[in-house]
Amino acid sequence: MKAWRKRLLVGALAAGLQGLILGLAVLIGVMDPVAPREARIRAKPDPERQQRQQRERIDKQLAQLDRTRTGTTEALMEPLMEAMRPELAVSAPDPGESIQAMGSLLQQAALFGGDGGAFTEGLESDSLPEPEPVAFLGENLKARRIVLLLDVSGSVKTKMERAGLPLQQLKREVHRFVDQLGPNHLFGIIQFTRKWQPFRDELVPATEVVRGQARQWIDSSFRTTGTSGRNWNGGHPNGIEAVLSAAFAMDPQLDEVFLVSDGDFQRTPPGGGGQDVPWSDLRSFTRTLQETAVGKARLRLLCFHPPKDALPDLRAWVRENGPGSLRVLDESKPGVP
Repeated sequence: MKAWRKRLLVGALAAGLQGLILGLAVLIGVMDPVAPREARIRAKPDPERQQRQQRERIDKQLAQLDRTRTGTTEALMEPLMEAMRPELAVSAPDPGESIQAMGSLLQQAALFGGDGGAFTEGLESDSLPEPEPVAFLGENLKARRIVLLLDVSGSVKTKMERAGLPLQQLKREVHRFVDQLGPNHLFGIIQFTRKWQPFRDELVPATEVVRGQARQWIDSSFRTTGTSGRNWNGGHPNGIEAVLSAAFAMDPQLDEVFLVSDGDFQRTPPGGGGQDVPWSDLRSFTRTLQETAVGKARLRLLCFHPPKDALPDLRAWVRENGPGSLRVLDESKPGVP
């Protein structure tokens, strides 16, 4: 076969093959068409949500603008304020001079009719000269902060009369005590049975005005009948424990506690009635009060006809809160010097 016939045959076969492939493609497209894509469903816009988002964007932009403005203002004003700030030399006050000045004001308070109560706290009184000793019921009290605890119960009244010291005389002795005090003293007075009544709730400086008020209180309120007064403090516990708590609460630097009693302490339990205060409780309670105080308060006891079995505990109580003193008055030792 000639070459040109072979080429013609090959070309005819290739053209036929391409036609066949094209026909098959058309046939497939007609029989299995491509499924059209579903159109996306677009939700209607939410105007409220758009407005909320827009407000949030505006708020953020305003906040950022405000922070930028504040920082810029401070940065601009700082050099100006620094240039205008005066340079003042401020010296720290001398604590000694300040305390002395407060002490002098304490003495001057009486001249203007004040009682100086504002100066009773702190250390201002310690800057004053040491006060003169004062005598009370035969004892010489060398202390700045003194509180008298006076048992005026019926049993003590009876025992004091047996010892030659009625409550009326005790009242006069309290007057003499107040008369001896100077402006450098801080003092307090509590009278009690099981209930109690203080002259003041805190130690006060013995200015002329305060001493005058103390004299009026003694004349009008001091009990000599062996009973408590109306509106006296009570509660549980009462008696000597409550009285000691009130005394130590008057001043954290209490120096001297002078107790006049019979050494036979009673209290009212929650259910009513009466009971002896156990010495173990009383001594432990006093130690707790001393631990919370600044320094240690001396305990001086003047006891009228105490129970004989109470004497060892009375002596131990004084030793634990000393150096103090214990004086016992009975028929063998009548009267008070």
